[in-house]
Amino acid sequence: MSLSRSTSHGSSSCSSVIKALRWLLKSAEVGCLQVVHSVLIGTFLNQKVPRDRKQAPPLPLWALVQWERRVLMSNCTVLETILLGTFLLMAWGSLRFSDAQRLDLQKIIYHDGTMRGVIWRSKTAVSGMPLAVAAEGFLSKGSHNWLWKFLTVLDTVLAKSGLSDVDFLLPLMDEDGPIYPLQPMDYATALFYLRKFLGCPWSQRPDPLQHLKLNFTLHSLKATLLSWGPQLHEKVTPEQRLSQGHHSDPNSSLDTYSRDVVWTSLTYQRKMIQEVQSGWRPAIAQHRGRMVVFYSFVGIPKGVPPYGISAMKQKFMANYPSELIHADLFPSTRLVSLVHDQLSKKVWKWVPWKYRISLTRFMIGPLPCAKGKVQWLTEIQRDGGFKQLCMRYQVGKCQTPNCFTMHDPFNEIDSVETLPVHEVDPVQDFAPPSDSFTRGRLSQPEQANAVGYGAASPSCCEYSRLKLRDDDGPKALRSPEHLSGLPNLTPWELQRVQESFMMLSRCVEVLTLVFQAGLRDDSGAFASRATAQYPQKLAQLFANLVAPLLDTSALDLQWSSLDALMPTKHLSEYPFAQIDGGGAFSHPDWSQDNRQEHDWFKMLRTSWMNRIISERLDKILLAHVASGNPSPPFSMETLTPFKDDLEKFLEAHGHTPDWSVRQHQPIHLHILHSLQKIMHDVDFTLLPSLLEGVRNGFSEAIPPSGIFPPKERTDIEPDPLSAHLSNWQSAEEDLPLTRELEEEIDKGWFFSYQGSLEEAQQEYPAGVAIGKLGVARSDSRPPRLVVDSSVCGLNGRCIIPERSTLPTAKEVLRSYPLRQCQRNLMGFSLDVKAAHKRIVLHPDECGLVGFSLEGQLFFYRVTPFGAVFSAFWWARLGGLLLRIFHHLIWLSHAGFLYVDDFLFFMEANMMPLSATLLCIFCQLLEIPISWKKTAMHSSIDYIGWKFNFNAGIVTIPIEKILKLRGYIEHLISQPRTTRKSLEKLIGLAMWITQLFPLMRIWIHYWYHDLYTIPATHFSIDAGTWPRIHQYLTPNLTFHTAPLGSAIPISGKLIAVRHQAVSSLADLTSLYIKTDNRIWLRIINPNSSKRKLRPDSLRILKLFEHWLMGVSPSRPMRAKPYWNGVAAADACASGSYCQIGGFIRHPSGVQFWFSEKFFHADFDILSIHLDPNMQRSIASFETLAQIALVWLVATSFPGFRIPICVKSLSDNTGAESVSNKLFTTTHPLCLFVEILTCLASTTGIELDVSHTWRGQCHSG
Repeated sequence: MSLSRSTSHGSSSCSSVIKALRWLLKSAEVGCLQVVHSVLIGTFLNQKVPRDRKQAPPLPLWALVQWERRVLMSNCTVLETILLGTFLLMAWGSLRFSDAQRLDLQKIIYHDGTMRGVIWRSKTAVSGMPLAVAAEGFLSKGSHNWLWKFLTVLDTVLAKSGLSDVDFLLPLMDEDGPIYPLQPMDYATALFYLRKFLGCPWSQRPDPLQHLKLNFTLHSLKATLLSWGPQLHEKVTPEQRLSQGHHSDPNSSLDTYSRDVVWTSLTYQRKMIQEVQSGWRPAIAQHRGRMVVFYSFVGIPKGVPPYGISAMKQKFMANYPSELIHADLFPSTRLVSLVHDQLSKKVWKWVPWKYRISLTRFMIGPLPCAKGKVQWLTEIQRDGGFKQLCMRYQVGKCQTPNCFTMHDPFNEIDSVETLPVHEVDPVQDFAPPSDSFTRGRLSQPEQANAVGYGAASPSCCEYSRLKLRDDDGPKALRSPEHLSGLPNLTPWELQRVQESFMMLSRCVEVLTLVFQAGLRDDSGAFASRATAQYPQKLAQLFANLVAPLLDTSALDLQWSSLDALMPTKHLSEYPFAQIDGGGAFSHPDWSQDNRQEHDWFKMLRTSWMNRIISERLDKILLAHVASGNPSPPFSMETLTPFKDDLEKFLEAHGHTPDWSVRQHQPIHLHILHSLQKIMHDVDFTLLPSLLEGVRNGFSEAIPPSGIFPPKERTDIEPDPLSAHLSNWQSAEEDLPLTRELEEEIDKGWFFSYQGSLEEAQQEYPAGVAIGKLGVARSDSRPPRLVVDSSVCGLNGRCIIPERSTLPTAKEVLRSYPLRQCQRNLMGFSLDVKAAHKRIVLHPDECGLVGFSLEGQLFFYRVTPFGAVFSAFWWARLGGLLLRIFHHLIWLSHAGFLYVDDFLFFMEANMMPLSATLLCIFCQLLEIPISWKKTAMHSSIDYIGWKFNFNAGIVTIPIEKILKLRGYIEHLISQPRTTRKSLEKLIGLAMWITQLFPLMRIWIHYWYHDLYTIPATHFSIDAGTWPRIHQYLTPNLTFHTAPLGSAIPISGKLIAVRHQAVSSLADLTSLYIKTDNRIWLRIINPNSSKRKLRPDSLRILKLFEHWLMGVSPSRPMRAKPYWNGVAAADACASGSYCQIGGFIRHPSGVQFWFSEKFFHADFDILSIHLDPNMQRSIASFETLAQIALVWLVATSFPGFRIPICVKSLSDNTGAESVSNKLFTTTHPLCLFVEILTCLASTTGIELDVSHTWRGQCHSG
């Protein structure tokens, strides 16, 4: 053993070794180690450099309040409830992590608003340590508190586990909840969740602890309440502080006969609650400042009076009459106050960015989200009827012993098992209150072009300025300076502020839908335009003006007549959806008329439907889906009659049922093959290939399906096959996850090869390729293992004959609503578990899909995730399943398949029956469905979007918007970036702009920067210059690096000593004679560095501003098509071009235009065109479509009408960009920019169809 005082880079220091040896001497009584107590060795334990002791800082009060608020939310998940409940319990009980994991759950007592238990072993007490926690917390009052909800969820988890001796509080969990059988969570995982939840990921507000999270540990929970005690030394006693920290005097006998020994700590906890609710705020650890429970306005000067702000607005409008002022553009009260203060003092200081926000963000930002309010329980069902709860008792005001309402129902229940269970009929309202059925129903007529006039009158009692008077009136909860609530409000007062704002925001949401899709008259103008008058007696005439737009049968719209108000989508009405993921012979919308398909499964569907209805299996499925149960919904006993019906159906069509299963995959392929033959499916080579084992397109060709478009071959020479015995860093860093491959071995997906690489090459003559193992991480799913088959050259050499087609969100919108349907719709989604790995490879080609881990070779038996052929084969199998599902349902519906996610929607009264039909089919054929992800509701999350089929609204998740804003903010602050950062930005922006196509064209600036690689300077010796041509190809690309240089191979030479070169002849014309090194400017195609141009930064700021004000929801119904006729054309020759077109109204009135432009006209606008303008004919055809939109808009009042105009064009390029509104081709992209700006201003969209040239000229 050698010790030194030098800095140690090993796993342990000398002091650790000495302490370990002293412990060994004491515990094992090893006499030869007495030397470790000598003075010489003891000097190594002395700390010569004085330093503070490292301690875990306590958590801020803000964190405990936000956690408690989240637990009380109705949409809090099981994962969040258990984790946050445990953290709160550790904080209130001042527990170490080891204490929480040694709590006997069977001995917990919940009584009289307290929870008591025993830690069976702790650091300071071997024989056990009592524990008590007050249930009320900072936000809870009465019987509805965070502790009750936490214990209720924990009790459900324990009951589901079936264990009776669980002695730990925090089980190991994944995103879906606890992992069964229950196992204790380790320290590192718990620490990860602690720091994650300190940022409140469920909230839309910025993370206030973003830069402080790493300072907190699990011991911070124990230190939190204990650190508050010294600040209240006058109100809490040392005995209470000792009891809270479990540091009682072991020599005292008083505790022994006190039995529980917890009442002192409970007094301490309730004293803290009382002080915080009265306005006291504990100071956090030194150098961390102060943090309060709710939003703070510290540091903001005295606000500007209302008349001052009004004067500012009038002055601004007088100076800038063309500018608009509304809440999204007007500065917040904070910003106005700061600037006004600096103007008055004539002292200019930096205004922090967090104060540079609009009035809208100022009002919305500080408030908790609408779903964050505490959901009150007002009544319960008891003794065959409903019992009203006393709300005064819930807030601590009712003391009447004989109150006619119920006080605490939970203490009156002896056992939860005695509560009656009633059958519940299927309903639509499975969503949280913010997404309730009523709200969706109320949004239906607004988004369906059915409302002629909309007005709202939200309750404004909390906004009344009368409350600001100094009299005996009600207390004011807000003021002009504090619109989001005055400081130091109680939780219940803040809830009132929040509810009033939520009511206002809901009214604004409904009015926004009316604006986006309002009712129009025969001329196309808004019907409400008839009310845009200002008569002298407005109050008397207002009702008369609005009355013609209302139903004369009743003053108020009856809820029962709401369906009749909805417009019907006719059988021939545009738009039509085309792609559903099932191939060319499958279509998503099965509500169209004159369907060509034959009803092959009518007999089977009829027999199954009768059984489902007679046994009410649809109700069982509804309850199963609502519970989130990961197991299949139906037992084998239930499925036996359905299996008999299926066998009879197959025998009736001449097929013998074969229920055998191919090895290494679970699906009954023979039954599937029989059904495919019955329905005469065109992909007849699929099932034989699956039964034999599929080819990967390397050694033998993959038979085409005939349902997907052919894939174009590339002339690029692929890389040769190679073997990589090391993995990507993501797999090497996450070895515990990587070692979970044993589960896949048990499933037979791959096997361990007992031999060397050379032996494998002899056993698999078709070829051996060893890819790299990696871990793919995503925000929406847990990490998963993938094999990179590109790095070993396999993907490049696999010939895939076709390319699959996938539906987008637009296809779902084109199918909505179902044709000739006015009833409510419901959605149903299915997810296939590990879809790619359900397809078995041909045994001869297993050697091509391998990887190495810790020196051992592994080869796949199935198609792995990450190989190009895997996606192709699953697309064919998934497409077949979708086509079968379409025929099974048969009734009017719409269905889609995106990779492995199925989506269907149809009438709400039939969806449970059809969904039950599909689930029974999947269980019988052993199709591996992830049942816990199955969803059936009016609102479905699908491919990242939230579709509300009842309300007719599609919504972007706020997480996606915040993620895109984060990318934008990062690139604005760092214009010198990487290719990966730009790809992330472009990918997410392209995804979001699917439903906001008018913003998509601006992304072409980012594409330009993505493919523009910055050049780098490299130097070569002067003696190398005469031979430089030996290292270059004719296009000046380096095929070999000059000796002694770092020039990358494939780098392109563009300049020598600031002189541009483009060919080898240019090099010979340069006169260079010097002894100094020669600098070359080279573009490295493999470089990851990128630089944003000023134009790209301008578009980044444009997107940033757009995302701050964009509504995350938009109607699913398409804009109505204009009934007129429109066409446009263009021609060009030499230095001029000419455009022309016409529109014909339904009334027969016709307008036309014809314009001629020269090359100089475009130069003035900084649009640089080719001198031969014929080469830019697509741009001029697009310009003609722009003029067409303007001509249509000018024929309507106000120049704005939300319609879609069908137009004709004989140019394919103009037709494409006018419909997609995206291109990266210059200068065509500049004309598309103008088209999108005009479409945004007028509300008019184009649907351009191709026509032959003569028809456009003769129109």
